[in-house]
Amino acid sequence: MANLLTTEDLLWKFHITRKTLHNHIAKGELPPPLRIGRRRYWLESTIEAVIATRMPVLNTLPGGSDE
Repeated sequence: MANLLTTEDLLWKFHITRKTLHNHIAKGELPPPLRIGRRRYWLESTIEAVIATRMPVLNTLPGGSDE
């Protein structure tokens, strides 16, 4: 089964607010969430792909995927 990330997970991962998250989604910088009931989820693999392709500088920071 695929790992799902919640809104709270993304806020923590990117160190951003809900408003900033919604702005990134509206601009197409992040994919829209999957909705299950009233909750919103993102596939972890999709978010990792976004980081790798659209935000390569994050991979060079401490804790990035290069380590």
